[in-house]
Amino acid sequence: LLEPLFRVPSGSQRELRAKVMNACGEPVREGLVTANFSNGDPSVPLFHQEEGQWVASWIPRTEAGVVRVTLEARADEDLYGRDEVMGSVLD
Repeated sequence: LLEPLFRVPSGSQRELRAKVMNACGEPVREGLVTANFSNGDPSVPLFHQEEGQWVASWIPRTEAGVVRVTLEARADEDLYGRDEVMGSVLD
């Protein structure tokens, strides 16, 4: 995703990257992977590249001393996962 305690300036493009695996350690190639932001920025869908690697670009719009980025992955009704990282968006 992003590095823990990331610091990014608002308006600068950042790559979001996640490796999504199922419980058996196999790459998830289909489904829906979304990044959500606690600072009010719109959610960003990630797109599958290869072997479970999902990517997207995020341009932080809202300055926030602390922002939580939550990544949610859903491949079907039985396969769901999430991860979070905290950081900040600076003016």
